[in-house]
Amino acid sequence: MKKIKDIFSRSIGWGTTGVMCSFCRYSKGRSNLETKKVEFRECVLHKLNLNMQISKTGHVRGEYFCKQFDNIHPFPTAVEEFNIIKNDLEENILYEACQKEYLCMTSFDELEKIET
Repeated sequence: MKKIKDIFSRSIGWGTTGVMCSFCRYSKGRSNLETKKVEFRECVLHKLNLNMQISKTGHVRGEYFCKQFDNIHPFPTAVEEFNIIKNDLEENILYEACQKEYLCMTSFDELEKIET
């Protein structure tokens, strides 16, 4: 896997990058009508459970995305930053903006091993 520099600013809403699976058009959620909270979120493109992004308290635990990320929220800075690195991203890799010099990376094959 090729190392990709983490170029994202963290000024977009609550100190996030604005680039994460929950903001992607491929992300779908199922809500509990009684509690009005999203209980399950998944990527319909990769058939991936995205609950790993959310802690038990409901806060974002990590900002994950892949090469096919397609932002549905109006965060122009995030889109500009993502487009700078998009061509360098690899297929079948889940990236995380982990506030280190380089993005953290996990292959989808490794994720499948973790989930089972």
